[in-house]
Amino acid sequence: MPHALAEAQMVQQLFGGTLCVEESANRAALQAAPTQILHIATHGEHRLDQPDLSYLQLADGQLYADDTLQQDMSYELVTLSACETGRANVAASDELIGLGRGFLYAGAGALLVSLWQVADTSTLSFMEQMYKALHRGISKSAAVREAQQYILSEAGWQHPAFWGAFQLIGNDDPLSSGR
Repeated sequence: MPHALAEAQMVQQLFGGTLCVEESANRAALQAAPTQILHIATHGEHRLDQPDLSYLQLADGQLYADDTLQQDMSYELVTLSACETGRANVAASDELIGLGRGFLYAGAGALLVSLWQVADTSTLSFMEQMYKALHRGISKSAAVREAQQYILSEAGWQHPAFWGAFQLIGNDDPLSSGR
């Protein structure tokens, strides 16, 4: 993931906050009090055979959906910039089991996830456009749409694999200005 650091630095430049990279990108970093945005750019994997074992790779190991349930994830926006973070399986009780569920149950106001494996270069461009739009004060869904349109027309990645992977779940309001 050569562009993960560039993604994180771009988010920090626009919105401030703490940048956790390399060894500091670990479970302890998630213990901090929630701010406006939690942006995680890492490797992710959806386990079709056991969706509760789907994970994000952190410096100190894998973060599973159940791990997030014991944390305060009440950020306005949680972005999981990793492969397959939005995939879920339906359990017998019609409950969706996957990574996104854990973040939503733990209080995330909105969640941006990917539905399939994503390319690092096009993801960086997508995130840059989306966060710039959010910084201008537009709604989260409008920011996602603007980023998708940029990838489709300006960046020249016309196949939906490049612009269609990311899905917004939850509160669509623009980010608040005072958090």
